[in-house]
Amino acid sequence: MITLIQGGHLYGPEDLGTKDLLAINGKIERIADEIKLSDGAFRGAEIVPAKGKLVFPGFIDQHVHTIGGGGSGGPLTRVKEVYFRDVVKSGITTLVGTLGTDTVSRSLETLLVKAKALNLSGLNSFIYTGSLHFPPPTLTGSVEKDIVLISEVVGLKAGLGETVFARPDLRELENLFTEVKRAGSLSGKNAVVHVHMAASAREWIQTIESILEGRDLSPQIVVLTHVNRSPELLERSFAYSRKGGRIDVTTCVRPPERPTAVKPSKALRRYLDEGLPPGHITFTSDGNASRVLANGVVDYTSVGSLLEEFRDCVQKEGIPLPQALAVITRNAADRLGLAKERGVLREGSFADLALFTENLELSDLMAGGKWLLRNGIVAPVDPLE
Repeated sequence: MITLIQGGHLYGPEDLGTKDLLAINGKIERIADEIKLSDGAFRGAEIVPAKGKLVFPGFIDQHVHTIGGGGSGGPLTRVKEVYFRDVVKSGITTLVGTLGTDTVSRSLETLLVKAKALNLSGLNSFIYTGSLHFPPPTLTGSVEKDIVLISEVVGLKAGLGETVFARPDLRELENLFTEVKRAGSLSGKNAVVHVHMAASAREWIQTIESILEGRDLSPQIVVLTHVNRSPELLERSFAYSRKGGRIDVTTCVRPPERPTAVKPSKALRRYLDEGLPPGHITFTSDGNASRVLANGVVDYTSVGSLLEEFRDCVQKEGIPLPQALAVITRNAADRLGLAKERGVLREGSFADLALFTENLELSDLMAGGKWLLRNGIVAPVDPLE
């Protein structure tokens, strides 16, 4: 399959200017000011005029409840699994599935099968082993084996600070971090511990820092997510990032549904204004979860919040487009160990491309050189929908 995208304004996520982009057999073959195809060598090539369009890497969402989350408010608060079309219409080409509160009616086995189904549909899908429970559930009997033996497993999900879940002791947490580090070395993966943080969990950050320092582990191994749940948690997370740690802002956690939360676009604005490392922060959607709000209303989250908050970063907070784009492309790919292949527009990387209008409206999406969205219409049909 050969596709030539002509005259688009490329952001990789850095501003590359107006260029042509040639994709062959799923990868970016060439980026240049002008690319001409000879009839003989490139017969049947698809030519896509992209003048006036912005061309980005496909978005990466590292925290999605792909088989549905929720349930903490009873059976009626359980959420459906994510649909292919919802992911595609949000500009996402790579995602990581995770378990949530409910591990009674949801399982890692189902999560893994869902990842395989999404991969067969044309997306790039991975999962975290573990959950909010301690000790964490696994597929093979150990976190280490899950990461080493199962290609789709990119790390471990853990949770800290929630009142209804077990509180790990220091040694248990320390052993978990070192196990993930060891598994990453054995598998060649950039394995991470993706830590769900309760709004009141800021005191745990010092514990995490002491373990990392005491065992001489890189701060990059532990990612703190949901850090915008409160101003206090966000501020303490900024300090963690300043020391080399990685933090993740949840795009569905925002006012007015969550009055105590910090809106993600404003969180990024503050982060950059404080001069913190721009590569240490990402956005994720926490899509297809549910939360019972203070007024009793059930809030169902959507993967679409990732695109909404990216747009607000640029249009409402005035964040330069390359910086706003990096938190859902290159930074996320770097976190998952995929930066050579995804999250960037570079010769040799996979042709995961999102075409936008100048008003940041998504029109087309390609993953691995195949169109998933064309002129606003989802190309393949989701067999599970």
